[in-house]
Amino acid sequence: MTARTNWNRALATALVVAFGLLLAACGGGSSSSKSASATGAASGADAAPADAAVFVSVNTDLSSSQWKTVNTLMDKFPGKDKTLADARTSFETDSGLNWETDVKPALGPELDFVVLDASDTGGGVALTQPNDQSKFDALVAKANAKKAGSLVTEKVGDWTVISDKQASIDTYKTRASGNKLSDDETFKTATAELSGDALAKVYVNGPKVQTALQSRAGAAAQGTLEWAVAELVAQDDGVKLDGSYKGQPLKGVQQAAAYTPELLDNVPTGALLVLDFKGGSSLDSLESGAAGVPQLQGAMGFIKQLTPIFKNETVLSVSPGTPFPAVTLIAEPDNAQQAVAGIDGLVAQFGALAGGATAQPTTIGGHAVKELNLGQFAVDYGVIDGKLVVTSSRQAIVSFGKGASINDDADFKDAKSASGMPDTVSAIMYVNLKAGLPLIESLSQLSGTTIPANQSENLRPLTSFIAYGTGDSGTGKFTTFLQIK
Repeated sequence: MTARTNWNRALATALVVAFGLLLAACGGGSSSSKSASATGAASGADAAPADAAVFVSVNTDLSSSQWKTVNTLMDKFPGKDKTLADARTSFETDSGLNWETDVKPALGPELDFVVLDASDTGGGVALTQPNDQSKFDALVAKANAKKAGSLVTEKVGDWTVISDKQASIDTYKTRASGNKLSDDETFKTATAELSGDALAKVYVNGPKVQTALQSRAGAAAQGTLEWAVAELVAQDDGVKLDGSYKGQPLKGVQQAAAYTPELLDNVPTGALLVLDFKGGSSLDSLESGAAGVPQLQGAMGFIKQLTPIFKNETVLSVSPGTPFPAVTLIAEPDNAQQAVAGIDGLVAQFGALAGGATAQPTTIGGHAVKELNLGQFAVDYGVIDGKLVVTSSRQAIVSFGKGASINDDADFKDAKSASGMPDTVSAIMYVNLKAGLPLIESLSQLSGTTIPANQSENLRPLTSFIAYGTGDSGTGKFTTFLQIK
């Protein structure tokens, strides 16, 4: 069985456990007398070998503050009770297990997944400390009866080790007899800034995973990743995924430089989606790295034409519009007129795909621009106030730089504050779900598709989604946050 299969089985198991935990936590759960690994120092790391390729720790203590917070978040959804009841029925029907009598009593405070090697010949195990060993043994027996003996277990020290084959457990025992992951200096450095309380935590051994990637992707994967970590945390107003890494995951691709996003002042308030980034040296290195990948050779000309446009800060936004949402790209290339010439070239290359359409000079709001008429809508582009502007909305050109911006938007400011976004970042993505989801529903109705009222109501608590990157030289960080109110 390959490592890819092991990954798939581990992921499937993790999803089943997470789904079951959600059902239990939101329906009331029992307490645990042991401390969960994701609620402090990962105790599973005390049993994992120091050279493990990947280590995942899942908090299965239903009495922990994290699962109580999840329950509180779920209370904000009006259809919580019916949704969970239906989900529980589906879970028990598909798995053949009863959550209350089979699964929940067998849980320990944590469930850890250890990928011993990321190669095709590697293996993986799960570690747990059941609150009731007899209940756990009965659970495994029942699961094996349904899945034809797919699980093997063995007690190793204070831990119960689980896998789909005995060979993986034997490998684990050999490797775990040496140094432990919790004593590894790289692991301690990587996990030092993780919070003390989380739903799940992940640690990746960079060199181990990099070697496996290189064997599959070749030179393009010859990076220098040292480590990567991530954690999923429930907050009173949403769910946050934080992560960080050290090194270069891909050959030649540099970490994006941190900057203060200034082009947001040109994005109108009420925008539904905002993507702001700064290419810089990372874009140059991406072009260099792409040159060494045979599969990308055919796209090199296109990549070289785009590189000058996105070298400095660039922002893409989607705002409400009639009959279609307005899409606008604003960039600050070193030479804006040269960038316009580059777009002219792209229009000429791909004009045949749009029925031979060509860009024509025009004036909008006192600005000299070019317009590409595509029938149902047009694309206008040109230089305004020294910036390259490409948009599907004439109004975006007329009102450019006027009125309130996204920085004045109450929803955007609320999302920034809730997620903890700093002033200096390496990229931002923001989605206004509160305004965007109703728009999607309206567009669906126009196309003849009706979203059931109960589903629509259950989407209302989803207020926004925001993601951003930070970090300094050699160390990158990222955060994604789903706001629920």
